[in-house]
Amino acid sequence: GLGGRALPLPLLSGAMHGTWRIAAFTDPKAPAVGEASFLLEDYVPERLEVTLKPEQPALRKGEAAKVAVAARYLYGAPGSGLDVSGSVTVQAAAASGVKGLEGFQVGLDDEAIEASTQEIEARATTDAKGEAVVTVPVQALAAPRPLEAKITLAVGEPGGRALSRSLTLPILPEGPVLAIRKGFSDDLPVNGTAGFDVVMAAPDGTRLAQGGVTWTLSRLEQTYQWYRADGRWSFEPVKSVRRVADGTLDLKADAPAKVAQALAFGKYRLEASAPGRPGAAASVTFSVGWGGSETADVPDLLDLTLDKAAYKAGDTLQARLNPHFKGRATVTVVGDRVQVVRDVDVPEAGATVSIPVKAEWGAGAYLVATAYRPLDQAAKRLPGRALGLAWF
Repeated sequence: GLGGRALPLPLLSGAMHGTWRIAAFTDPKAPAVGEASFLLEDYVPERLEVTLKPEQPALRKGEAAKVAVAARYLYGAPGSGLDVSGSVTVQAAAASGVKGLEGFQVGLDDEAIEASTQEIEARATTDAKGEAVVTVPVQALAAPRPLEAKITLAVGEPGGRALSRSLTLPILPEGPVLAIRKGFSDDLPVNGTAGFDVVMAAPDGTRLAQGGVTWTLSRLEQTYQWYRADGRWSFEPVKSVRRVADGTLDLKADAPAKVAQALAFGKYRLEASAPGRPGAAASVTFSVGWGGSETADVPDLLDLTLDKAAYKAGDTLQARLNPHFKGRATVTVVGDRVQVVRDVDVPEAGATVSIPVKAEWGAGAYLVATAYRPLDQAAKRLPGRALGLAWF
């Protein structure tokens, strides 16, 4: 029904180990229409059951983790006398380990953190009960975002193979932290109000009062600069930040402070910081309008956002096009066939296109926008093109 077919291909019992390749042809004399590779190895089932249990649910900065290891053979005997080795990786955490801040953003979300991996030098051996306690030194990194330690321990089987298991522990901050929580989903409509809760908490989760917390709401914009070097054209992104609003908050321990602002199409970031509190800063990046996911950081990706995520027949779809150059665009509504084709002029600041929604479009459709920039001989600039896609 979907144009695919599953075909089992039995292998010979004496097939050689290694990488094999399989190719599919519609015509033996034509190139393959598809191919894939796979690895052929002997399958050896696991003989051990290994469990890891940390002695503490979270770590303080610079504190070593202690992990209890229990190894037992699947037939029931304890895995005694087995070597235990491993590694630890300190990396950015998706969430803070501070209690009570679930759903809040702690730290600066736009700051990149390079993970650091270290081998555990001290080896351990399981005792007669198949148990061991491994002390794992955790590197203390200075970072503007929450961190976590991913600990991987491997227990060696008598045949030489190692069975690995992993666990992840949050690393608590050294001092109080600011935290921001969005009061809306990711589908914030155009001209909707972006609301936020702002709090401060101690590492143990206790809410704190703090006066004079400053906040700034900025619009994020990105263009591209083309240049020619060594006979080849290349580009680099040029990012700019424009302040939209700012203010000061007095935080209370018993209730979060509020920030709210009505916003148009675009990408924004709210950042807050506390005076006299080193490291007490947080930011949240979000978008207004519905559009395709940002999967590329290249000039030919057109910023295309819709004013809503869903429409009813009779509604008017508002699409914002921002190709970052002046030119002409073709806007198309595509479902099981092409429903609408419209050509529009797009200034450098972008344009908004209105399209009435029809019932015959079905349960959903794609909005496709292609913008074109003509050749500019005076500026020695080649023609340009940008493509955007959004489902509604």
